[in-house]
Amino acid sequence: MEAAYPLPRSLPMKKILFALCLFLALCEPCVATESRHDTRPLTEKEIETFMPLICVDPIASEPDGDYGTLEIDCEDIIGNPEVDQAREQSGEPQDATLIPLSIFYGDLTGQNADEAYITVDASFETAGREYGDGILFRRESGKWKLVSWYPRGQMHDCVALPGGERQSMLCADNFGHNGKVFSTVSILRVPLTVFVLNKGPMGAENVKTILDLTDDRMWASSVESEGGVTSAICETYKSGGLFGPVKRSLLFSVQKIKRSSREGVFAEADIVYATPEDIARECAKPTEERDLRQIEESIGTAEFAIKDGEVVFIPPLPMSGMSLTGKISEIEE
Repeated sequence: MEAAYPLPRSLPMKKILFALCLFLALCEPCVATESRHDTRPLTEKEIETFMPLICVDPIASEPDGDYGTLEIDCEDIIGNPEVDQAREQSGEPQDATLIPLSIFYGDLTGQNADEAYITVDASFETAGREYGDGILFRRESGKWKLVSWYPRGQMHDCVALPGGERQSMLCADNFGHNGKVFSTVSILRVPLTVFVLNKGPMGAENVKTILDLTDDRMWASSVESEGGVTSAICETYKSGGLFGPVKRSLLFSVQKIKRSSREGVFAEADIVYATPEDIARECAKPTEERDLRQIEESIGTAEFAIKDGEVVFIPPLPMSGMSLTGKISEIEE
């Protein structure tokens, strides 16, 4: 039977929880400042605090999928411009389901304020659950208040950049569309204004893209099987090398950014790539037998550092990447 309960719900072992909260509060100064500002899953208390500010009569239940958090069913949505328009047109409350994915704190708008930013998946998202909305809250006179929704302004897999007067986030984003998988790493700041398909979150001065990768192996395998164009992957790699004497692996995705404790490096991330040898092995096959989805993948770790005031990507070995147009080029540190 599915567990369901209104928010807030009574919590067991209240005395233990109170002691734990007191301990965490006393120890907060011992925690690295940046770690408080990195994205992480919401706690039960945070769900109870923030969801009623954006959701009418919230009811929480265990999720059907693999999100690892609660689904929040709402009788109506508060403060979202797209939902407000739909309500005005229909004259009816707009029931919806929200999945709170992550939260981080900081002075996000440069107003010397205590602010929180939550990313949610929403059932009213027209593009489905590939993206996500961002929501900004601000604490005033000891109470949290809704400031604004940022449709498709997800900031889910992020760490805060060190230093700076206004908090910036280094974020990874991965999503699929029409047989292609897109992976971006960007520096983001609130507010995010719009999400552009295939290009990630865009917001003028509030976005700077570090990496913009495309993995077209599924699409290319389908096209080639029908006698269509040949993938740039094989056109580039079938000779067994890339860019002269330096053989470069092909980077497919960057994900799960987390803070690094290594000196001189502030963040690291998981990467998926293929070596020139593994790519050349599959590309050596006749076109009718070739399946780029069978290229053996390797898993590694890349790092991010600040050099001369700029964020740099440090791969574990020489790498290349494919752009949206299918061009493969070097990734420079």
